[in-house]
Amino acid sequence: MLGIRCYSGLRTAFVKPSPSWGRMRQVTPLCQRFYSPRSHPPHSTPERASLELEKERSILQEPMFSNASPKPRIAVPILFALLVSGLGFGVAAVRTNEETEKWRERISVVAPIFPWGVTSQSATMYGEWRQAKGRAWQEAFDNFQKKTVALPATVRSFFNYAYYYVAQSWVNLTEGKEMSYKLVGCFAAVYVMGLIPAARQFAHRAFSHDPLSGRVTTLFTSQFGHAGLLHMAVNSFALLGFGEFAWSYLRHKQVSGAGKMDEALSGYHFLAFHLAAGTVAALTSHLFAARVLVPRMMSAISKGGEVTATQILPSTGASGAIWASLMVTALGWPHTTVTLVFLPFFPISIGTGVYGLVALDIIGLIRGWRFFDHAGHLGGAAFGALYFYYGPGWWEWCREQAARLSLSRRSPPPGSTLTVA
Repeated sequence: MLGIRCYSGLRTAFVKPSPSWGRMRQVTPLCQRFYSPRSHPPHSTPERASLELEKERSILQEPMFSNASPKPRIAVPILFALLVSGLGFGVAAVRTNEETEKWRERISVVAPIFPWGVTSQSATMYGEWRQAKGRAWQEAFDNFQKKTVALPATVRSFFNYAYYYVAQSWVNLTEGKEMSYKLVGCFAAVYVMGLIPAARQFAHRAFSHDPLSGRVTTLFTSQFGHAGLLHMAVNSFALLGFGEFAWSYLRHKQVSGAGKMDEALSGYHFLAFHLAAGTVAALTSHLFAARVLVPRMMSAISKGGEVTATQILPSTGASGAIWASLMVTALGWPHTTVTLVFLPFFPISIGTGVYGLVALDIIGLIRGWRFFDHAGHLGGAAFGALYFYYGPGWWEWCREQAARLSLSRRSPPPGSTLTVA
């Protein structure tokens, strides 16, 4: 699947309790989570393992759910998601305005070179940015060649060619593809962190969102973590494909719209869009767990049914954000054909594929499938659809406010008027 945002049981505490302990009625308040005996490392002594088991069994004898609030928080996560998303767009607008002013000063000729025939400075500034990137890499390559002069000819040729290939490939990337690669680099860094024994527990805790944990920062950070190498690879592949399309659409709407502010680079806009989509997707998953899964679980407990901790698992992955880019791509280029990595294995229009996947997520949500975070997928898709129609106007407003704030800080002389070009 393209951009799957999987549930992942990252802690042994999610293992189904032993029947000898009774049903989950005996579990401690919700803030203590669902406990089960930890798996002890081979080097643990029998005495230490026995003490750990006694400690956890004493926890299981604490008050039942009736003494605790069964529902995760709702207001605080919503406020956090709104704050983080708004702050992201604000910072992106400020940085975009600064970059535009910098590149405006570096160009001297205004020419309509953008593919859509836009007669503004946006296309010229973007072209100058690409030329400057090429010159920077050329200078770095020349310096690298000087440093390898002392090497044997065969070795020197190999390293020079490898450096040239990487440099040329990077120079040829569009800004959208370049930003997508940087995000993939963040995914890889978090994944490697999870492989380090000393950092594994921190990585699992900081980069997966547990609706029952009471933490809200993981609504944002969970989009950088992944359940495994395959999960990360699929999401990275999808982001590199659809992220550039989303960036292209966002840039096209900005530089081709009449009366819009000039925009040298659109990478910060795409980054803010991606991070906000990932946060909203995690929030959607959190709200579904809080308003549907937890009440359903409490109802089963009150009726004497047995409940396992696997009914509410932490979610992790970037596919909620990728779903937003996928939806923008499907709405902007509905007749573009794609080939999925699973059935039906033959090219179909992206519109058909996306709507089919949305229907699959809706069915999974209704039937209670838990392998994928269907609520997160749908939240990301909804964000992408809304941003397709209303995002360009929102972004223009953010940039205008950032420009006004920048002008107000310059303390214009008395009697001057505030204008936003």
